[in-house]
Amino acid sequence: MPVPGSCNFYTDCLEKKFHCGNNGYPLSDGLKYCEKFTENMHLFSSSGKDWVTKTKLCLQESLVQIYENDSSTCSEIKQNALDSHADCYVTSGICIIPPSDWVSLLKTIDFKDLFGSLFPYTFKQALETAVDCEEFYIFLEESHKRQHHEL
Repeated sequence: MPVPGSCNFYTDCLEKKFHCGNNGYPLSDGLKYCEKFTENMHLFSSSGKDWVTKTKLCLQESLVQIYENDSSTCSEIKQNALDSHADCYVTSGICIIPPSDWVSLLKTIDFKDLFGSLFPYTFKQALETAVDCEEFYIFLEESHKRQHHEL
């Protein structure tokens, strides 16, 4: 089961049980970003660090039920995981962390994932987050526009 501050649930539980492979959610997205946030923890304020810790745990806990279902598929794991992001971001406090932490968040997330192949999912997450956190959504929109001007 998920442990605060750890990313092992993705490898020791999900991947070990379901064998989704290097391109499956547990390794390619879950573990990848869990580790990136751990590595970039120094970029966040104390409240941002608290948000990262809570969010990482929330994202892993959201997969426990699907992990316990032996008939779950890799695509269901990915869908369930992506569907949980907005709720975990908001309940962990993304709306109350300083905007400087939002910058740190974008430094951690690959723009190609945020606005590339995962865009339908990330756009949906951004919209869901915006319902509860309009300022964060505006920040994402402005960041997206700046990214397009830099290309």
